[in-house]
Amino acid sequence: MNQYYFMTRNRNAKGTPIYLDGILHTQFIPREEYKGSTLPPVLDNDKWRTGWMNLTELPEKLYLINKHRLLDFDYCDKSNGFIISEELKAIMDKHNPMKYISTPVVMVNRDGEVNSRKNYFYIVIQEDVQAIDFDKSKFIEVRPPDIEVGERFQRAEIIGAPKIVFNKKLLGTKPIFFIYQPFLRTFLYCNEEFKNSVEAQKIKTIEFYPIEKLIEFMENAFHLKLSDTEFIIE
Repeated sequence: MNQYYFMTRNRNAKGTPIYLDGILHTQFIPREEYKGSTLPPVLDNDKWRTGWMNLTELPEKLYLINKHRLLDFDYCDKSNGFIISEELKAIMDKHNPMKYISTPVVMVNRDGEVNSRKNYFYIVIQEDVQAIDFDKSKFIEVRPPDIEVGERFQRAEIIGAPKIVFNKKLLGTKPIFFIYQPFLRTFLYCNEEFKNSVEAQKIKTIEFYPIEKLIEFMENAFHLKLSDTEFIIE
């Protein structure tokens, strides 16, 4: 049976931030325009920030105005999407991934200078899998999907869930896939074949963990109350 993984950024790799401290904008914003703040404000009226499956296009180009000295990562969740390197995108596209839309994103510091070694894309996923078996799982709260933003499946309160059951048949629909649930949506997921393709290209800024370790990882990374959660994949 194929092994499945969730992908995280290797925070020990040089150029990979623990936290990607920056704001996406459609143009560079000079420091003078946000005096008193360390970064320019988020513009809530930007539809592409809050849309999801209902989005049909993204801005022609985006800028990540950030506080880092040098960026050299390949994968990071950001603003309801992911920022990935050109190299990772090329591997994804060869593996028939989940449906997504993308646009180039330029990494710049607050002086407008490019501060990355690689070319990047901002991607918004438009296809998810309903990995959770709601009939067998036990959640504190479940809500219906929000049709206005394109949600297709019901949503679960992950924190404090007594039992979470994944359906293995649904996990295997794509070599790389996405689960749109609270906290679970901060990762991309993949099979053994995709993992091997990434590692064959000597990409060191991404780590792969067996999906069986997902709940344990989330508890430690996000400080969630999941130690008593029973996690089953069947």
